[in-house]
Formats: sequence, structure tokens, C-alpha cells
Amino acid sequence: MPLGLMGVILPIYAIIDMVETAENVWSDATVCAITDHELKGTLGNEPAVAAA
Repeated sequence: MPLGLMGVILPIYAIIDMVETAENVWSDATVCAITDHELKGTLGNEPAVAAA
């Protein structure tokens, strides 16, 4: 691949990568918030059971 073309592709790819990363973080945070909302008050404070 010619170096001139790399100079055009890399800056565009960096922006696309930032958008993909932001979307991934947002979706992970959304799933955590929904799970927290749905399970709030349903989990007790029982002690953990030791594995045998």
C-alpha cells in the first residue's frame, strides 16, 4: 500500500475507532444500569457459600 494512501486512511480510521470505542463503552454502561435497576432489592445480603 502506498505511503500517501496510508496518510489518508489512518486519520480517518482513528476517528472511526474512537466512535466504535465510545459506542462500546456506552452500551456496556447501559446494560449495567438496566441490570442494576432490574435487580435492585432482589439480592439479599446472604453470606457467600464456600466452594467444597
